[in-house]
Amino acid sequence: MSIMLRSVTYLIILISLFLTGGCKNNNSEVDYNPNVNSSRDYIYTENNYFDVFNLYFKAINNPQVLSGQAVRIDSCEITYNSGDNTMLFNYGRNPQCCNDGKHRVGAYTAVFDGPVNETGTHSIITFDSLFVEKAMINGNITSGYIGNNNQNKPEYTFIVTDGLIILPDSINYLAVSYESDFILTWEEGNDTPADPSDDMLLVTGSSSGISQDNLSYTLNVTDPLRNYLNCFWIQSGTHSINIPESHSPEGVIDYIVPDGCFYQVNFYFDQNLFYTYME
Repeated sequence: MSIMLRSVTYLIILISLFLTGGCKNNNSEVDYNPNVNSSRDYIYTENNYFDVFNLYFKAINNPQVLSGQAVRIDSCEITYNSGDNTMLFNYGRNPQCCNDGKHRVGAYTAVFDGPVNETGTHSIITFDSLFVEKAMINGNITSGYIGNNNQNKPEYTFIVTDGLIILPDSINYLAVSYESDFILTWEEGNDTPADPSDDMLLVTGSSSGISQDNLSYTLNVTDPLRNYLNCFWIQSGTHSINIPESHSPEGVIDYIVPDGCFYQVNFYFDQNLFYTYME
């Protein structure tokens, strides 16, 4: 074999080894972006629907609202009409800067099928052009007071169906969907119902959604979520999340305890830590 032919042969072998090594490295890498993006989309939608429920919860336990007075709570005017058993939450047509720093415009309505806060009474909440920071909130929320548990704590259902948030974008149509089936236990503050500042609702149940990348996911609460009404975000608790179409479907969403009423959320996939901040 000539020196030139031998050199060409060695060169081909080296190129083959390089290409083989490159393929192995690429195949061994896992793209976690779908996991992180889906988790971010989920906590964003969950936070928006909990904002709606928390204001509703404050209103149904406010004596002035229930007496028929127009009351402003968290920059929203709330009125209750006992004649048609309807409660209106109205931010008006001009954006309102709320306590959490977000701007809201529009309204939503709760219609009750019985006396407010009586065991067995349910309400259906529907939206009327409600925008939060230019994102449009849609869907239906059903909530019912189901009585006290064996620890004498009041419990409520919180069921979201056909939840859809249309995100502001000048070019593309972007949306995230959300559904939930939760039980909320009034764990703290139920002895002072007119004062929401000391209220904490313990959340259990399951939920699901579709990210703006069109990935479906399902979740189960594995450590009850602690929803303090004087905090703008879920304060602690964990979800297990399953994203079937991702490379690493099983993960955990952790509203971490150490930050208190803060906005960091951790995600774990394959024991890898990711995090984001709630908006």
